[in-house]
Amino acid sequence: EHKRIIEMLAKLSTSSCEDNRVAAQSVLSSVLREFPDSFTLVVDDILRLLSDAQTSHAQLKGALYMLINGKRQALLLQQDWEIAAKV
Repeated sequence: EHKRIIEMLAKLSTSSCEDNRVAAQSVLSSVLREFPDSFTLVVDDILRLLSDAQTSHAQLKGALYMLINGKRQALLLQQDWEIAAKV
């Protein structure tokens, strides 16, 4: 159940609606602080958005924010070499 919630938050974090995107990013950041390894559940979906030519500007903005938001929860700052190799 937690996995599904985290995946839904990641999807909302790349929403075309800015209010939804910002709110979901905030909640997802809080979840990642509490459950630091949970980032592995969403990284593939985020990377998929970055490589898809059909990704909207809003989705791209959300995906990039989650990767490099400048906070400790930024996915690029997670110390997981397998994930780092994917990025």
